[in-house]
Amino acid sequence: MTETGTKKSLLDCLLGPKLYYIYGSKDRPGSKYRSNATERYCNSLLSLESEKSEANSKARVLCQQFSNKMLTQYDFDFTAWPVDYYKTNDVVSSQKISALESSSNNKKQDLFSLIIDTNIPVEIIKYCLAHVFGRRAVYPGSTAFIQMCIAEYLSDGRRKLIEEVGGKRAKLRTADGNNIDSVFVDRRNSDKENGEILVICSEGNAGYYEVGCMDTPLTCGYSVLGWNHPGFANSSGLPFPASETSAIDAVISYAISSLNFEPRDIILYSWSIGGYSLSVGAMLYPNIKAVILDASFDHILPLAVDRMPSSLSGLTKGTVTDYINLNVAENLSKYHGPVLLIRRLHDEIISIEPGNIATNRGNDLAIQLLESRYPCLFDNDTMPVIRAWLSAADKKERLTVWNNLQFEKDINAETYVDQYVLKHGLKFPMEIGKNLDQGSKIQVTKYVVDFDSVHCTPLPVANFQLPWFHDEE
Repeated sequence: MTETGTKKSLLDCLLGPKLYYIYGSKDRPGSKYRSNATERYCNSLLSLESEKSEANSKARVLCQQFSNKMLTQYDFDFTAWPVDYYKTNDVVSSQKISALESSSNNKKQDLFSLIIDTNIPVEIIKYCLAHVFGRRAVYPGSTAFIQMCIAEYLSDGRRKLIEEVGGKRAKLRTADGNNIDSVFVDRRNSDKENGEILVICSEGNAGYYEVGCMDTPLTCGYSVLGWNHPGFANSSGLPFPASETSAIDAVISYAISSLNFEPRDIILYSWSIGGYSLSVGAMLYPNIKAVILDASFDHILPLAVDRMPSSLSGLTKGTVTDYINLNVAENLSKYHGPVLLIRRLHDEIISIEPGNIATNRGNDLAIQLLESRYPCLFDNDTMPVIRAWLSAADKKERLTVWNNLQFEKDINAETYVDQYVLKHGLKFPMEIGKNLDQGSKIQVTKYVVDFDSVHCTPLPVANFQLPWFHDEE
């Protein structure tokens, strides 16, 4: 080897990606990579350099000399991982995303655009509030402090997904240039009953695929695709609505284009604030099999206003509306497939009064979804009853509400709705319920199931079920 070649190899080694873990296989156990004294000294020097230094560029060149199969044996600095999938701006997705952005009122995330605004001081305050405080409060999982505190847990969770259940890690490049860290567990060629169905998981505001909600569908035997929000762990960017939209678009497109799942074989599953990403994905890909939202809300605005000082309510409303407009209910109403809402009876996070089921914003999500699909079921007489039904703290209170209803006969809700669909077709909004009495109208609503738990308890396998939907046959 020439002197120049030797220097280049040495430089590549010094500036290569930091290695964390060597994954095991059936033939050998995995192990943490233990650096020698020289490496540790060099790492301490390199840590003083910028994350976006030329070292990362050289690391990428070095990594691309190896096959992806070799790379998957190691856990190393994700900035050096080659991109596995590029999401391009196709016409259909671009049109839908543009329509979403125009209807959601979310402003572009650059300070320069504020110069053209007529009320510059207020706009700058809202911009700073959204970027300095708002983003960290709404998505605390994107903060460096939390990620530093749980780094070891994330590494261990990633190791388990790859070594124990055969997960395959991939870097997805979104249309807006962010890199999304994802992991895919393929059960299609296994003996698992649900392996042909893919569940795409969207985590909460401090959740990561390494330690998040993937475990429930995995235990149920599904193929599962997990991903981290922009700015979470190894995903780049920041978790504002536009970035979230591009991220879920890339994830679902990757599942269809590269993993070869048909939309009809894909379920979107979310926990907490992940419901926003899910609702956008359901709107962009309306032919997916079903969506399941666990512990989600209708809109973040009521929760944000409640947690801020009343003197700042006007500024809070303006900031949320312009920059963090997470309108789950509006997006979900544009999806006309099967939906299941899992409501936690003692939820302390998405309730205006912690633990009070009557103030759970999941109630409002359910009502707005039902109103968009069955407007004739909701009037001045039925709305108070539906509110009372959803506000009942237990079965005894719900039975009291039921016994106070006045109705002519006990209908079979599923049969009644199916007969309507056979006659009129499956198209929303439906005119079903025009001639029903009050009690019968209540029976037609079947989108909400309850889980007797607080917000952060992992969802048991028994509670993960496919939604009821109308029979078209």
